[in-house]
Amino acid sequence: MRVQPQYNFRYTSLMSKQSFVFLLLLVALTAGALLFFRTKSLQNPLVSIAPPTLLSTPTPTSTLAPSIIPIPSPSSNLNIKTFTSEKLGITFKYQEKYKGSNEVIAAKEIGSKVYVYSSNMQFDKGQYVELFDKDASDSIDSAIAKSVLFGYLPEDCPITIKGTKGSFGNTQVYPDGYNTATIGLPASFSKDMETAGPYVDKCPSKYLSFGGVAYFLIDQAHPTKLAFFSIGQYALTGDKADNSWQDTFRFITCPSGAWVDCMPGPDAVSSPQCQPEYLKWAKDNCPGFQGGAL
Repeated sequence: MRVQPQYNFRYTSLMSKQSFVFLLLLVALTAGALLFFRTKSLQNPLVSIAPPTLLSTPTPTSTLAPSIIPIPSPSSNLNIKTFTSEKLGITFKYQEKYKGSNEVIAAKEIGSKVYVYSSNMQFDKGQYVELFDKDASDSIDSAIAKSVLFGYLPEDCPITIKGTKGSFGNTQVYPDGYNTATIGLPASFSKDMETAGPYVDKCPSKYLSFGGVAYFLIDQAHPTKLAFFSIGQYALTGDKADNSWQDTFRFITCPSGAWVDCMPGPDAVSSPQCQPEYLKWAKDNCPGFQGGAL
């Protein structure tokens, strides 16, 4: 008789349940391990990316204020004095003191003359400028002849027109429109000082350009004025080291309107009417004048 195999269904069923539970535990442990390492990797990443560094602007070690160059005023040099005559309508500049000397240079107005002199001498022994009235239509030589050569022969006291050069022959110092002239001795004079007497006696000696600087000056803008300068053989400084006070001389009159145009030209030089001394004089002496305009 053939014997059929007998199966233990209870044992087989138990083994299947144990295997299934084991499999569930294994899956759970595996999932838990993965979750654990995942969490750790997020908390402590293997490669850390540092946040970008912000570049800050470096703080300067010191703060330097911008350099301001002061613009000197016309009176910034207190040793340069300005003389202005309201009555005569003239102005000029001169150096008051000299280094290493105790003398003081001053200006004194008396009548139609202004003396420029040292404190070491009497004022009337110094240099001076003298003002004459003239016809507006007169040229400089005609004005000289009428003012100081009346009764003298033209051939004995010839007039020479010099132009706008300075009193000692340096470059132009007077503005356009100014003109200078001198009275000299005739060509027959041999320049021998010992024989000069008879020639000088034929002319007004104090107006001669002989033995020292002496000359006349006019300005087309002031056609009724003639100036004469008696300088001699020495110089008194003006507003610069290379000029003399008479080189800074200017005629002044009231402006034609209430304002004068003081806008500097291409050479950065403004009109003589824009000088502070002139503006002050004009305000004090010219009815309706208001001042300078830029």
